[in-house]
Amino acid sequence: MLAQQIGCNRLIIQLDCLEVVQIMSDSGFTANSVAPIYDECNLVWTGFEEISIEHCYRETNQAAHLLASRAMQTKQNCVWDDDRPSFIFDCIVNDNSILSE
Repeated sequence: MLAQQIGCNRLIIQLDCLEVVQIMSDSGFTANSVAPIYDECNLVWTGFEEISIEHCYRETNQAAHLLASRAMQTKQNCVWDDDRPSFIFDCIVNDNSILSE
């Protein structure tokens, strides 16, 4: 994972889906059809020293929502390690202004 490649071993993950936050906070235990995805997340997370998962509202993280939507549409893996992609600039400005209120 990129986080591990750049030396990050403590993560705070923020999601706007409360159900996923609750399931992952409960060690990924679920009996629904996406259980294998939660199992895979738990397996990947064992490579980190510390991970916390928090709920946030979509309005406070539009940039992440836009990136995820773009990934689903294009079916491409992209990594930006220095400059942010131009299509999220307005969202980043908006996210920062909401957080500073």
